[in-house]
Amino acid sequence: MDSERKCVIAVADDLPVGLILNAVAVLSVAIGHRVEGITGGDVRDASGQIHVGIVNIPIPILKATASEVKAIRAKASTDLLVVGMTETAQSARVYEEYATQMAESTEEDLVYRAVALCGDKKAINKLTGNLALYR
Repeated sequence: MDSERKCVIAVADDLPVGLILNAVAVLSVAIGHRVEGITGGDVRDASGQIHVGIVNIPIPILKATASEVKAIRAKASTDLLVVGMTETAQSARVYEEYATQMAESTEEDLVYRAVALCGDKKAINKLTGNLALYR
């Protein structure tokens, strides 16, 4: 990825740690699947062991209120990759259950717990620049 592009994940600050970690993990996998070139190549250590390539850019994890997460998702331009983590997704036991529940839900029904954005740095900064890093 070039210096004009970035990725961030904004997570609702009222979630327990386990659900925060789950949201970040799931959204990270989705980003890795959709964003070409986001991972570097495998590397070899001094002992000759191979280590699978990891993400080659920082992906800040940002703290937001639940309403901020939903607003960020709603305001994000179609030029950005937007991946949402809903309450529906986190409560489903299997993907088919998630897909069925999503098909029966309207946008207004969805409770967003986290959102990942990748794309134009300026557009993402405009949406998330006021959010603090999760620490």
